Amino acid sequence: MSPPALRPGYPLAWRAGSVLLAGGGLYATYSLFAQRAHAESPEAQAPAPTPRPVFSRFGPTTLRVQAVQEVNHNMKKLVLAYPDPEAKSGLQPISSLITLTHPPGRWLPLPRPYTPISDLDEKGHLTLLIKKYPHGRGSSYLHALQPGDSLTVLAARRGYQHQEPNQFSHVYLLAGGAGITPCYQLIQTILKDPAENTKLTLLFGGNTEADLVLREELEVLARGFPDRLRVVYTVSQGRDVGGSGGQGEGKGKGEVKEGRIDEALLRENILDSAGRVKVFVSGPPGMEKALVGGKGEEGVLQKLGFGKEQIHRF
Repeated sequence: MSPPALRPGYPLAWRAGSVLLAGGGLYATYSLFAQRAHAESPEAQAPAPTPRPVFSRFGPTTLRVQAVQEVNHNMKKLVLAYPDPEAKSGLQPISSLITLTHPPGRWLPLPRPYTPISDLDEKGHLTLLIKKYPHGRGSSYLHALQPGDSLTVLAARRGYQHQEPNQFSHVYLLAGGAGITPCYQLIQTILKDPAENTKLTLLFGGNTEADLVLREELEVLARGFPDRLRVVYTVSQGRDVGGSGGQGEGKGKGEVKEGRIDEALLRENILDSAGRVKVFVSGPPGMEKALVGGKGEEGVLQKLGFGKEQIHRF
């Protein structure tokens, strides 16, 4: 018995359907392998390029003021945003930035150095602590900046070069007023390095307790490294009523003494000048001269047995 006759055109439709099915399968297979090949290609897996460090180029850099925080009667924090939120500063410890302002009434721009107080490896921004001086045109201009304003940084300046860990067994930092900023940057640098075992003693002086800026930040570090960081505050115009007291009682904000950073305070808190010991001094000119000395004059540190190679003025 012969098979039934096919309808006219059926073989052509069957062939066309077969071709479409085969073509669809080939396309699906190709697409699958193409997707896998793209996913496994070096171009697809390569991470985004690391942004160039903000201060790696020669020449001025313009930063935007992201936030302003009032610290006390004459100090503010300026948070400056980088053009790329993923970028880092590229600064090396211990560095400052030369800001360039053009206050009204001046013919020429006014350069002023400021030491960042934020982590130099932090992405997206940095923070400056700005003290406003009486009749200071540059500091007054900076204090008037608001979020959204711009600030020009002329250049970065490298100061003391802290390079290898454990170069010193003990570091003493003597800071007065706004001179705390380079000391604070050095403290951060040493404490965040897991290879470091250096012990730190900070003697920080101000007129009043309100002038002891960065106190909360310092206390956080002191609690995190109780065996390596000791902070002693001293004020020349008396402690606040109900303050922390002479032995760090009450508010738990460290020792607050009355007086200046003088010979008596140093003899009480500096145990030994021998060995791998370094002293950093940063403060008003009168304070630095009394501690370090001048031409033909011996300073307090020399009286305590420190040599010139053991002393660094920021």
